[in-house]
Amino acid sequence: MVVINSNLTSTITVSNAGPGNALDVLITNRYPAAFGSLSPAVSQGSVSNLSGATYASLGTIAPGSTATLTLNATAASVGTFTNVPAVSTTSSDTNGANNSAAAAITILNLAPNIVRRAF
Repeated sequence: MVVINSNLTSTITVSNAGPGNALDVLITNRYPAAFGSLSPAVSQGSVSNLSGATYASLGTIAPGSTATLTLNATAASVGTFTNVPAVSTTSSDTNGANNSAAAAITILNLAPNIVRRAF
C-alpha cells in the first residue's frame, strides 16, 4: 500500500532459465493512470516512455541471468490498480506462459488525525 502523493517504486525482473541466450528482450508495460510523473530505469539496455507505456529494450540476457526495469513514480490517484507488464524475445521460448505477471497496487488517502483539545 502507498499513500497518495508519495513515492512508488515498482521493479520488474526478467530472468532467463536457458538453455540459450534470450535475444532482443523487450518489456512492455502499460502502467496504470495512478502512476504520476514516471521515471524508469533499466539494469541494461535502454528505456523509453510513449503514450502511457514504458518500453524497456534489454538486449540479450544470458542463461541464468536477470535484467530489471524499475519504475519510480508518484502515487497520483486513490484506489487499487493492476500493473501487467509483458516480456517478449526474438528467441525461441519454450514456456510462453511465464512472459507476463500482474501486481495490484493500492493507493490510500489517509484521513487526517484531528485532535480536539478543551481549553
